[in-house]
Amino acid sequence: MVRIASEAARKIGRRIAAERAAIGATQQDLSYHSKVDLPSLSQYEHGRAMPNVGTIVRLAQTLGIDPGVLISGLTYADFPQHREPPQTLEGPRWQRSSTA
Repeated sequence: MVRIASEAARKIGRRIAAERAAIGATQQDLSYHSKVDLPSLSQYEHGRAMPNVGTIVRLAQTLGIDPGVLISGLTYADFPQHREPPQTLEGPRWQRSSTA
């Protein structure tokens, strides 16, 4: 668990809480079944900490959803800015091959 509040952490946390509420589960239910400790789960749901990829997958599996539901639509701007934004690779060297 990374204790960095960011827009990404808030969005993921809101999505975890919404998906949990949609199935009528409590934080204790989700904590027990996902094997994610309750204090960490609370931190995630309140956007005070960022779950790692393994935890996102674990929570999504327990909630019966694709992990993409929790991270969909996030952009670089949603994360703390520690360096310059990434640049898209452009040009013939980096074009995707078209296989149909």
